[in-house]
Amino acid sequence: MAAELSPDIVLFHILARLPAKSVVRFKCVSKGWHSFLTTPMFTNMHLHHQNRHKLLFIPKTSSSCTFRTIDCESPKDGLTAPRCLPFDSPRNVSIITSFNGLVCVGIIEHDDNVEEEYYSDLVLWNPLTGEYRILSKTNAHKECYETITRASVLYYTSSEDDYKLLRVTNSCDAYIYSLKSDLWRKIESTENFHRWISKHCALLNGKLYFLKYDEAINKSHSVISLDLKTEEFTEVTTPFFRDSTICMGFTVLRGCIHVWMFHPSNFWQRKIELWRMDGDGDSWTDI
Repeated sequence: MAAELSPDIVLFHILARLPAKSVVRFKCVSKGWHSFLTTPMFTNMHLHHQNRHKLLFIPKTSSSCTFRTIDCESPKDGLTAPRCLPFDSPRNVSIITSFNGLVCVGIIEHDDNVEEEYYSDLVLWNPLTGEYRILSKTNAHKECYETITRASVLYYTSSEDDYKLLRVTNSCDAYIYSLKSDLWRKIESTENFHRWISKHCALLNGKLYFLKYDEAINKSHSVISLDLKTEEFTEVTTPFFRDSTICMGFTVLRGCIHVWMFHPSNFWQRKIELWRMDGDGDSWTDI
């Protein structure tokens, strides 16, 4: 005879399948429900069931701060009607990065054609629930708010139950913002990597992988990884790079890091190569 499920377990599985807007409303039922619906376990379960991916659009030419989405499973349905951003902002808003339904956006104060070097504010925002947080500037260096950086990555650390934002500046300094502490801090282990990083990066198994390009050493390419737990950088062996290599980017396919590139020895006959990283980079396979 099958064991009976407790009402709490049944409720857990029901709530995890509800739309995000419904979950937000149920947080107001009681303090107990609010605590339960904000636990990492419930968040991960809810995310697992929300398998309809959406693309987010913030029109640059909009006369007001609005956003629209499109369902990737039903693209023929088109864009949704414009909705207002939940936070106060001028018209200049840029999407910086996203992860697990959270979006990091940058706000520029001025409404003109002058290209700004720094955002006035950074915001972490959940478009489904409307919840957001304007990032604290405590301990933040001015570089953390650059509009153009070498890398900006949002990620989650299960050991700390914390969402973090990594920004690698144009001077190749790395800063991490913690959503839990609402503080910025600088990673001090980047001193040996002052001539990297390109914008190409990929996240897999708790490590971020970046392309390193060093003009001082024969314009050489290599791959470096950042362990998100120890926050230490390591150079990965890459036997396939040559002097003329142009790396196009990283991607994660079937649970493995892949790098694609070409060698422009003949401009009109570019051969695209795809290499798969095996293990932690001990070996690579030409696909």
